[in-house]
Amino acid sequence: MSRVIFTKNIHHLGDNILCCIFFSKIKKYIEEHNIIINHYCVIEHIEQIKEFNYSPNNIKILNITEAPVNENIIDLWIGNNYEYNYFNMKDMYDIFLFKFYNQVLKIIDIPIELTDFIFDNEEDLLVRYNEINKKTNDKYKNIELLIINGTPHSGQLDYDLDKWNEIIKKFSEKYNVVTTQKTENIKCTRDDNLTAKDIAAISTRAKKIIAIDSGVAIGLFNKSTIDNVDVVYYMGNSIKSKCSFKNFKYETNIDKLLFLLEDQNKPNIESFIGYSLYYSLWIRVLLSIIIFAILFYLLKKYKIVKNISQNLVKNISQNFTELINKNIFKRNIIYFCWPFYKV
Repeated sequence: MSRVIFTKNIHHLGDNILCCIFFSKIKKYIEEHNIIINHYCVIEHIEQIKEFNYSPNNIKILNITEAPVNENIIDLWIGNNYEYNYFNMKDMYDIFLFKFYNQVLKIIDIPIELTDFIFDNEEDLLVRYNEINKKTNDKYKNIELLIINGTPHSGQLDYDLDKWNEIIKKFSEKYNVVTTQKTENIKCTRDDNLTAKDIAAISTRAKKIIAIDSGVAIGLFNKSTIDNVDVVYYMGNSIKSKCSFKNFKYETNIDKLLFLLEDQNKPNIESFIGYSLYYSLWIRVLLSIIIFAILFYLLKKYKIVKNISQNLVKNISQNFTELINKNIFKRNIIYFCWPFYKV
């Protein structure tokens, strides 16, 4: 007899994609132990959520209106009143997510502990990627800059649509750009009614990605995108949007990405000069230490120091005079001082 677990998430598309990634992490266990999960969400998102369901025989995506009233339904919203939730999170986003769902696993009595929040369905995404391009005459191949610019619905970013459109047009003059919300004369996934799962598929072969922390952007949490894409600029108002994935970089403002319009192969002279000054300073500090150490050694070796504490100025003058007379200063000290005149 099957064991049935009831879950729900009545919030946005992204909230339920998170649930499906969670389900994918426990797929093997629930299939081996004949566990059925009935997951309830708003009907608006059901079809797109089903595309992220990798165990349709064991996980049922259902309309929230069909939820039983006499069953204990586990709420999987990350802002729910668990001990560790979105509102008191202190880890990077993806780390928080697997810690959050580990709490859920204890509640539903599944003896698994998650250690990451990446869904690994490379073959499935590749098949979908090829099918999309076959239907669109390779429209989504060789994407140099994928921009996930759909309006965030939970205040993740202060979003100025006109400003973003202006900058996207500038990017399109240099890159092969695809957006997820229409900008005039720019290729857009909405032109072909691509779903969140489709966008996840085309993201796996993009060169660079700019993504507002939003429902569609959750699809980037897949192994292929993390392994293949050069860089993902993941954008949000709060540090809560920061991820630990190796190619994800957190940004707060699209203006900070205008450097992408510069020639990426052109040497950055300002940075070069900055590093040169920085390291030359430390070289001089190191040489100063060496010089004084050698000076002290020479003074001690040739027994020139005569109660410096009693007559410091007099003795230093006499010592240097004696060193110069012995030709020691010339042979041992000046050699170490030349970098000060060269830097």
